[in-house]
Formats: sequence, structure tokens, C-alpha cells
Amino acid sequence: MRHLRKVYDIDRSTYTIIKDTFPRTDFLKLINTCDALLSLHRSEGFGFHLAEAMAMGKNVVATNWSRNVDFMDETNAYPVNYRLVELKENHGHMLKETTGPTPILNTPSPRFVSC
Repeated sequence: MRHLRKVYDIDRSTYTIIKDTFPRTDFLKLINTCDALLSLHRSEGFGFHLAEAMAMGKNVVATNWSRNVDFMDETNAYPVNYRLVELKENHGHMLKETTGPTPILNTPSPRFVSC
């Protein structure tokens, strides 16, 4: 997150990082209170939370990788490009020394910058 703040000059008081687990109804209420949902992931799977946020009319910023690309593109979301790199440590099911996506943070979407 420090790198993201540096690249986009984001004021820490304007966002909240939540690492808790919520019941589904509380999670949907939380998404509904947000201005945007950010998911810079290495492997998202389908990304139900991304689809749900988009269905609520929220701005969604996510890595342009994994199954979320089935329903996200530049016309309805803010996909973040990536580069494939060799992982130096395990990341969940993605094992050290395998290749995985890393979001490219210094190339913001022109659409996102203008919103």
C-alpha cells in the first residue's frame, strides 16, 4: 500500500484497509457504503465481490488478470495491467519460483485519473 500511496499521492485518511471477515449481508452493506473497490490481486478466481460492487454501481479497480476479465473491461471498470514475474515467496496457492502477475502501479488508467 505504501507504493500505491506514493504512485498516486493518496492521502491515508481517505481510505481504510479492512482485513476482517464479515457475514455476507454485512459485507454487501460495506461495499454499498464505499465509493470504490480496489483489488490488486495475483489470482482472484471469479471475483464475486467485484461483480457485486459493479452491480451496485461502484467504481471497481482490479488487476486485469484471472476470471474477473470475463466481466470487467475498460468500458465498465478500471482494469490495472500487470507483468508476469517469478514469485520470490509463496502467495496463497501460488508457490515460490512460479510465475504470477504483479500489478503495474505506475501506469494509471486514463479513465480512472479523469473520474
